[in-house]
Amino acid sequence: MVEALNMRKPIVVAIANYIFPGLGYVLLGKRTTFGWLVMLCVAVQALQLYIDPYPYIVAYATSEFSLALAILAIFILEIAFAYDAYVLAREQK
Repeated sequence: MVEALNMRKPIVVAIANYIFPGLGYVLLGKRTTFGWLVMLCVAVQALQLYIDPYPYIVAYATSEFSLALAILAIFILEIAFAYDAYVLAREQK
């Protein structure tokens, strides 16, 4: 089905990644772990915004759960970037 929708066209992948960060990587089949981690981060942030719609800064979250979600989202994103850099560095060897 993915092939039928021409998901490998650059503009389609770019739009998918714009609408839901990380989805373009998964649809393309490249850097899928990075893509899934970024999507997980976005999902956690969406949950936090649902619970606490005005968390301008992590330190001003209105509940402990909202603060924990913000910290978790940041942690997941940091892992995604670290993992991606690690994979790229290994490929250059």
